[in-house]
Amino acid sequence: MKLIVIGITHKEVPVEIRENFFLSPEERRRFLRYIRTDDGILETIILSTCNRTEIYANVLRDLQGARESILDALYTVKGLERQDVLDMHFFQLAGYDGIRHFMEVATGLDSLVIGEKQILGQVKAAVEMSREEGLLARDFNLLTQTVIRAGKKAQVETSISCGGASVSWAAVQMAERALGELGHRSILIIGAGKMSELTASQLQRKGAGDTYVVNRTREKAETLAARIGGRAYSYLDLYKIMGRVDLCIVSASAGSYLLSRDYMAPVMRQRRNRELICIDISTPRNIEPAVGDLPGVKLFKIDDLSAIVRENLSKRRSAVAAVNKLIDCKMHELKRKLRNETGYDERVLPYFVFSYSI
Repeated sequence: MKLIVIGITHKEVPVEIRENFFLSPEERRRFLRYIRTDDGILETIILSTCNRTEIYANVLRDLQGARESILDALYTVKGLERQDVLDMHFFQLAGYDGIRHFMEVATGLDSLVIGEKQILGQVKAAVEMSREEGLLARDFNLLTQTVIRAGKKAQVETSISCGGASVSWAAVQMAERALGELGHRSILIIGAGKMSELTASQLQRKGAGDTYVVNRTREKAETLAARIGGRAYSYLDLYKIMGRVDLCIVSASAGSYLLSRDYMAPVMRQRRNRELICIDISTPRNIEPAVGDLPGVKLFKIDDLSAIVRENLSKRRSAVAAVNKLIDCKMHELKRKLRNETGYDERVLPYFVFSYSI
């Protein structure tokens, strides 16, 4: 079996490019169903988060042909035209290099926020989705079991995930730097998904003041608001609430800008340009960048948070060597299983190994 990894990540590619290839859960299923019709691709898993979209595939054809098929499927699902200027942002790995990369992703070594815990759950969800779509067989089962165990051991046996350094944590830290103590500040959270929930919990621990939750589905907004002692509103009330808050954190999954410059300009006029801090941790972005040009608005995007998280990572960095050693052990374990269960010899067939897709 031949492994290829195609991906685009936060390491080299800004959010302005990455967001074009972010796939919602529905789009991920469409991608898997599309790729399932390709006889040259046996198994596939896709992981798409705010920091990466990566496809790991077990292929029959040559690697270049597989790359073309995978990218064609991705562009098709996103409704985009193939462009060399976009293609150039995708990295490619094969064989054991790809497996090691997967382990680095699952253990949090490859995250924007090193050691983040959410990525392991995202990997598990990606595996389950491929299983449901019939794209996970014996080979991927063996690989994913090994990789997920590596992720769990890294969290439990090293300090790679100690302390606060998640994107939601960084957003609240950014808010504190901009506004000072949050206890007397009024806050609007747009979105009621997992990231909004994590952010709301961080705000609650900081003793934040009046908190409002707006979401497309009112019931979800009410659930989150009840959990944090806030108040839920519909999008119809958004304009009114925007006029009274000090901080707006957006973590939604809308396919277009929820807050545009045209929408926010009259909001800021009614506020008489009183300062408003906006933090957009959505992918794709849900606040139009031009909003940051309005008088009184300070707009921060997800990539702006990296400077904050770097300051809190010294202890986590001390665990990197331990996690790399753990990965080395898991790589040896996997190679032994490959030899015992399949008869593969990695010295002869370095790229013909299990194919896994994140």
